[in-house]
Amino acid sequence: MTTGAAYQYRPLRYPDSVRILHLKPSLSGDDPIHCTLTTYRLSDPGLKYEPVSYTWGDASDVVDIYIGGNRAFLSVTRHCFNALTSLRLRDTPRHLWIDAICINQEDKVERSAQVQIMDQVYARGFRTLIYLGEATQGPGTDLLFDDLEKADREGFDRPVPGPEIVEQLERLIERPWFHRVWVVQEAFLNSERVVICGRRQASWDALESCLFGYLRSGNRVTQAPLPAVVYAAIEGWWSDIGCVWLNLFNSLNETRPLLASNPRDRIFALKALLGRDQDRLNPLIDYRRSVPDLLADVARQILDAVGLIILDAIQEPHKQPMASWIPDWTRVEHPIFNWTLGIRMYSDEVEEVPLKSPEREYHYKFSILPGTSPSFAVLKVHGWRLGPTLVMGKPFSFKDLDDVRRQLWPLLEHLHNLHQAGKPWQPLDEAFDPTGHFPPPIQRGMLPYRCLIPT
Repeated sequence: MTTGAAYQYRPLRYPDSVRILHLKPSLSGDDPIHCTLTTYRLSDPGLKYEPVSYTWGDASDVVDIYIGGNRAFLSVTRHCFNALTSLRLRDTPRHLWIDAICINQEDKVERSAQVQIMDQVYARGFRTLIYLGEATQGPGTDLLFDDLEKADREGFDRPVPGPEIVEQLERLIERPWFHRVWVVQEAFLNSERVVICGRRQASWDALESCLFGYLRSGNRVTQAPLPAVVYAAIEGWWSDIGCVWLNLFNSLNETRPLLASNPRDRIFALKALLGRDQDRLNPLIDYRRSVPDLLADVARQILDAVGLIILDAIQEPHKQPMASWIPDWTRVEHPIFNWTLGIRMYSDEVEEVPLKSPEREYHYKFSILPGTSPSFAVLKVHGWRLGPTLVMGKPFSFKDLDDVRRQLWPLLEHLHNLHQAGKPWQPLDEAFDPTGHFPPPIQRGMLPYRCLIPT
């Protein structure tokens, strides 16, 4: 039975203050977890620690750990407890930063402030520890990590993984860590990353190389859908487009299939992906705010950056108490397929064409009118009437992102080729506007793309 009183946090003093957990060693994995917490500043030159990227697990399944001897205890999820047990060394303390313990989760003001510097916390550590969970029963985990550890020792110019290793690889990427939104920034803010499963560990580079058959193949060894965090590592879709809100719109879209325990984190967790002006998101990072009000503020900012393209993000009516034109980014959905903003996920040859740029102007007008509350503001739009829809094809149905590419890319390529040839699109001006004053941003060939309607 746990003795002592519940641990009481002391307030953090400076904007860059963080708590570092000193995990005491143990010769036995069955011993209770003992640790201490010390406050530092990220600017302290001698600060050295390892940030931990993991998933919380079931919030109702908790275990007590001791902080500062037996005098105080703190309840953490079993998954967090298992991570500490796996990371604990036998003969020397280990210095870690782990959010569930190093942030006072009961203090929403502190949580908000710490999330605002989360990118610095992970970048400042000397390496990031990625804890995926306990090892599987049987030889599966050992089989895979034997191969990964050998690749770390001998290099990645090695034989393509066999079927048994590929099977274990597929099981590994099904683990919850690969499907959480926070891990995208946590995993790539530090150049050195270690993947840990139970007591086994290997570098992230070895895992990623294994997924693509090491250097001798370069092709995916599995047909299973790759998690978004792996796509992020390969494609780098979070690169700085130049506008923080356009970056946010892009990142919100790409991370739509990912999960978060707190719906606000679907937005807050993306800050490090927003480029050089990412601190402009800080005023929105506040756990005291309601979710509808947060979504409404985000929508206003994105609307100013991309215009009515934001409406593409509304795949079906949402159930949030807010206006229907505001996208609900807290829902888990497939990313939208938007030609106008560019499709970096599918081809390096696609040129990014943001709708709002110095070279282009809106040829429709919109304004936001006050509603009964900020989340029920009214979007008023004046635009161009082009004409009725004459033919509507059958709805597309996609299994995953690879299926989107298989079905849509040939169609888009065909339309692009027709556009390049110039034949079908020459009469569009006359067909839709006999006076010849067709809105300049609506270019020839654009209409068929915009007629791909997700359902």
